[in-house]
Amino acid sequence: MAGLKIAYVENLLSEAANPAVRQAAEEAAAQLAARGAKVDRVSLPYLELAGPAYTCMAAAEGCNNVSRFDGVKYGYRTEKYRNIEDLYRGSRSEGFGLHAKFVCLLGTYVLSKGNYDDYYYKALQARYLIRETFRELFKDYDAALLPLSSGGAYAKDAADIPALTDEDRRWSAPALISGLPCVALPRGENAAGLPFALQLIADSGKDNAALTAAAALEGGAE
Repeated sequence: MAGLKIAYVENLLSEAANPAVRQAAEEAAAQLAARGAKVDRVSLPYLELAGPAYTCMAAAEGCNNVSRFDGVKYGYRTEKYRNIEDLYRGSRSEGFGLHAKFVCLLGTYVLSKGNYDDYYYKALQARYLIRETFRELFKDYDAALLPLSSGGAYAKDAADIPALTDEDRRWSAPALISGLPCVALPRGENAAGLPFALQLIADSGKDNAALTAAAALEGGAE
């Protein structure tokens, strides 16, 4: 751990994270420092764009991926149809769940001729800014420490688990859309007894930096 430089990313912590998550992040930063790492508090620009950018890009990709399930070549086929339009509509209406339908609608919207530049292209620009932010960060640091969610996991029997619209994407999306290696570490439970985690993000090809820091937090590396 000696010589490892960790950026403790404080963006949104004070106003967006559960107190238990904030405390766990502080304790993790202190633990890394006690194990010999140099830990600095930083605030990174553009991270607030990661969640909306991920939502837009994931919907666009998902829309293209599920378009092949038309009841002809792949997937479920409705039993009642009179023509090809009925076949498509019935197969997708009956075979897709609510989330898949949401992906199809949103993805079609952001990729449409009148909206592409305003939504999908802007999401690509946001991804570039976030990736460049991390590129600059990793010139001086080996890994970044930040929460993986604002409060904890969802209950197993939750009736409506958010997916693409989940606000916790603000935490997980930066690494996802930047294509960076990330280690998730369970660090406790919230008031409802549900687990939450922190994450360590490293630069491309530098997975060992995140793994070394993660091992230190779990008591396995000096």
